[in-house]
Amino acid sequence: RTGIWTDVRNHVDDPNGGFGPDASHTTTLDVSATISVSPYFGAVTKYRLFYEKRPGGGAFGYAVGDGTVTQVNTNATVASLATIDVAGTEALNITIVSAGANGVRLFGASLLNPTPGQMVMHKLGSGGADAKRFKDIPEAYFKTAIEALELDIACISFGTNEDSYNTPPNTFIDRGWAFIDLEAFFGSYSKANTLGLYADIYHPNVYGGKLIGHSIFKGVFEKLI
Repeated sequence: RTGIWTDVRNHVDDPNGGFGPDASHTTTLDVSATISVSPYFGAVTKYRLFYEKRPGGGAFGYAVGDGTVTQVNTNATVASLATIDVAGTEALNITIVSAGANGVRLFGASLLNPTPGQMVMHKLGSGGADAKRFKDIPEAYFKTAIEALELDIACISFGTNEDSYNTPPNTFIDRGWAFIDLEAFFGSYSKANTLGLYADIYHPNVYGGKLIGHSIFKGVFEKLI
């Protein structure tokens, strides 16, 4: 991307937090700003762009590759989350046409391949966020975004950052919620760190991540098969 963008990912960036499905958004008032979206791997045949309509919103244009630019006016009487489907296999290029009074706000893009037999995985992670952060997303925004993702299966995993609240495990267990005690797999931090499972004092590395994935599969999904 180019130009000046203001990213909001959590309450540190903005007391109100981000409003996208992953609890983040980016906003610009820069009419020279651009964003280009392309897949890291795999074939893409369609993009689903998430943006905000709101009073004083600006306008942006989008095109796939060097194709024809289509303009979108984001100014609206009532604020809401909106989506646009764009067919194409090349990069999705977004340019700001006008800033309006409040700029253009984007929530991200979903890269899709609806070909039968293909699978798309969406990861709505937000660094440093906890369950409350997602609860603070306006309900109408979150509902629209989740419906637009057209999920067949959803895995909601909280409990790691929430550890800072010192909530006893029985609080979750007694409510009948699925609960996986990762300490049973990792052991103490000092032991897990000695075994090379952490990238820093907070985050597991790729090996620790695989262990978490294995524990979730064994503790939840394997029981559903």
